[in-house]
Amino acid sequence: MGSEMRRKIFFLMSVLFFCYSFNSELLEKKAEERKNKIGDFGFMVMSPKTGKVFFVYHPELIYQESFSSGSLIKALALLAYSKKYPLDPNQVFHCNGFKTFEDPDKICWYGPGHGDINLIEAIAYSCNSYFYEVIVKNKITQKDLIAVLDELAVPSLFKNTLLPEQEFQKAAVGLGIAIPVKPFDLFKAFVSFFNGGYLYNEKGEIEKWVSYPSDWVEIMRQGMRGAFLYGTAKKIFQKNKSLPLMIKTGTGASSKNGVYDWRKTIAWAIAFYPSENPELALLSVVRKGRGGEEAAFTIEEFLSLILNPNRILK
Repeated sequence: MGSEMRRKIFFLMSVLFFCYSFNSELLEKKAEERKNKIGDFGFMVMSPKTGKVFFVYHPELIYQESFSSGSLIKALALLAYSKKYPLDPNQVFHCNGFKTFEDPDKICWYGPGHGDINLIEAIAYSCNSYFYEVIVKNKITQKDLIAVLDELAVPSLFKNTLLPEQEFQKAAVGLGIAIPVKPFDLFKAFVSFFNGGYLYNEKGEIEKWVSYPSDWVEIMRQGMRGAFLYGTAKKIFQKNKSLPLMIKTGTGASSKNGVYDWRKTIAWAIAFYPSENPELALLSVVRKGRGGEEAAFTIEEFLSLILNPNRILK
């Protein structure tokens, strides 16, 4: 029996235990409600096992537009690092917080600083300082990160221009507008992290297979689970503690006519349900977001409706 047939049989068996509702009318209604509240956004939910897209809202934004990847790029930076150095989830670094983006020692988004944290906590909190000092600086190069983008079939204008060293290092932790990507391209990469390495195209066909280090996958899983339990998306856990979710949020810098626009940010979130052997992969991108948390709440609202379609929309 071929691997493709085994995957399909496993998926058919799994739906015996998980029941989801993808009522397009209800989901479209929820999307319009959400748009009235947060403005323009895109949303997608798919099967990480088969690549089947169950629902997509604002497909032009999801498939065609490009946005700064924000902290989601940290996962790819860590993958580039893992190809050169052993991963140590227990390595501790002290985050000093934020002073100015011109001071590499204090460039974290969290002003007071995260204090002493390890790698898994750095993923959960999306700590700029940890990734800058431990994972990126003097460790990986722009060429290394481009190689990962190519391996994951993620096109980006980032590949066309050689950045000054410090500008690249900041970009590799999610700062600035140097790494624009289309949401679906980054989403399919994240999906492949947790489905055995299968990259699906827009039609749900296998585009390629990627081999990931097992320790890197487990660290990402624990870090994204931590983001839900105590990190950047902890307010979702506080709202709905029954969700076995793992999630990565990001806040991308916005641009206007190719120039950085500090007045606006792009809110990102990619989530998997359940966190063990995920059946659903969800993506939310908010054009004028107020931090990744806004995209995370969008995912929570849609997921709650998918799991409980009989609830009254509010």
